Amino acid sequence: MAAEAALLVDNITKRFGGVVALEGVSLLVETASITGIVGPNGSGKTTLFNLICGIVRPDSGRIFLNGVDSTGKPPHEIARLKVGRTFQSLRVFKHLTVAQNLAVAGTGMGGDVSGKIGEVLRFVGLEEKQNDEAGSMSYGQQKLLAFGMMLVRDASLILLDEIAAGVYPDLVAKISGMIRELQSKGKTFVVIEHDIPFITNLCSKIVVLDAGKKIAEGTPAEITADQRVIQAYLGEKKRAR
Repeated sequence: MAAEAALLVDNITKRFGGVVALEGVSLLVETASITGIVGPNGSGKTTLFNLICGIVRPDSGRIFLNGVDSTGKPPHEIARLKVGRTFQSLRVFKHLTVAQNLAVAGTGMGGDVSGKIGEVLRFVGLEEKQNDEAGSMSYGQQKLLAFGMMLVRDASLILLDEIAAGVYPDLVAKISGMIRELQSKGKTFVVIEHDIPFITNLCSKIVVLDAGKKIAEGTPAEITADQRVIQAYLGEKKRAR
């Protein structure tokens, strides 16, 4: 099964001291699919991404990337397996130009990446901004740059952590369109998002985490009708009051 999947997370558990961030979570992501990860704050979504990318190591369980056991490998080795990731907080070099940011992201790919940089600039719609400092752009444009910095490395498995958060609806639609276009070309996506309409319109499968455990998995229609999911989100709203 691992060989057939872009990503297989097998019974992963991660503790931080006495806090269990993830407990016995399993997940299979098919190649060229879009899978959503949802759940209340503190449910373990970002920890899951950190484990996949090698930022933290699991206490138990295994992770496979395109059939390769990547469990415990450091981030630079995970990146060589063509895994790309964006973060909740923007990670761009604000005092470098847009093109320079992409060049830095392409470091280590080997050869001249200038052609790839031009291709990515056109794809994310920042060609006219390529000589501007990244910090001078709007928040939404910086999110597009962060997306482009991942694409310039030609990742095949792309992890997006709240890529649509805090941006205007027209940009959310643009991001959705880019994801679908890349999926049609064989890219695989796992998307963390709190925007339920965004995630249900985009994904073929959604996994729900709550308090470090997987409580549901299914199609968007199945997930939005699941009483466990509804209760988890209602509970989050109550805690936020």
